[in-house]
Amino acid sequence: MNRFFARLFQSIPRAFRSQRWRRSKFVRFTIGIVLTLILAILFPQVQSPQNVTGYSVGALWTSSDVVAPFNFRLFKEPHKYRTEVTKALENYYPVFVVDTSAKRRSVNAVTSTLFALTDSDNNESLRKVLADAELSSEEIAQLATYAGEQRSLTAKSQEAPFERMVSVVEKLYDGQYIYHTIPAEYNSPGRIIAIRKRANEEVLDTVGHLVSFEEAKNILSEQLDKKVHQRAAALTKVITQLLVPNIVYDKDASDESRKTIAARVPKTEGVVLEGQKIIGKGEVITLEAKAALESLAEARIEQGGTAAQIGRALGTIGHVFIIVSLFVLYVKFIRRRIYKDNAQLLLISLILVFPALLAYASVL
Repeated sequence: MNRFFARLFQSIPRAFRSQRWRRSKFVRFTIGIVLTLILAILFPQVQSPQNVTGYSVGALWTSSDVVAPFNFRLFKEPHKYRTEVTKALENYYPVFVVDTSAKRRSVNAVTSTLFALTDSDNNESLRKVLADAELSSEEIAQLATYAGEQRSLTAKSQEAPFERMVSVVEKLYDGQYIYHTIPAEYNSPGRIIAIRKRANEEVLDTVGHLVSFEEAKNILSEQLDKKVHQRAAALTKVITQLLVPNIVYDKDASDESRKTIAARVPKTEGVVLEGQKIIGKGEVITLEAKAALESLAEARIEQGGTAAQIGRALGTIGHVFIIVSLFVLYVKFIRRRIYKDNAQLLLISLILVFPALLAYASVL
């Protein structure tokens, strides 16, 4: 497959240099099809609010009276709907998920690392941890001695290894949430967040009540200095390196929460009843009348279903095809030299597409 595309891309420059493409019927046919499809895509769509009516608020309605042919929902004006969504999102809180296994994993990682210091062959992961912790050779020796003492103590008694150090780490997690990073947009002490403890349990708190890694390091240093004074600095570096955050920002859950809040804002505000007058001939188009007319157009689209949408798309393509066909007939019988030169046809096609593209962009 890669070889096929490589040959295809290599053949394109050769084809342009050979000038054969300028006389190719296949290229001429392709230009016509692509031009038709592009113009059909850029053709004004009835679904677009800008093109549903073609008039503005304050103008006079010059057509006949419009009466609701059936009951339909009245959609809110787009600016009003966006304003309501923005207001609803004031109650949006980013979601942070609690990791209940963080304490156990941190303790296991630290104890296994310290025990590995007493082994004769230091593995790659141990060397990486020591390097990342930026330990001096003296500090590594202190930790190795400490680990050896704890291993001997465990063999002689039932006391758990590194009991004092483990108690400090476990206490750090008790009643506190330790985070590694928080998106800058939410990283302010007063920002309210949703802490998800379980799938169906959330509590609200502020970022200021969370503990950063830097704060956790200071707490560890202070507590370890009381428990294991001589090795406190080295242990703090290693533990901080292996510490697992027990609260993490969940982007997917936060985005889902944002979408749910926005989806709760209704897009409609009432119903227009069958037979109700929407606007009369010669009346000034008000914001309410325009909203009702656009809602009627949307309702007609919905009533048509998929078949109607396909029919409209085919109708649009058919309209554009007729326009392009008239152009083709003109150049074929009146400007035959242009018709025989694909380069000129391509240039004219680009000239036709450019203003259509600008008009399309102006109503986005």
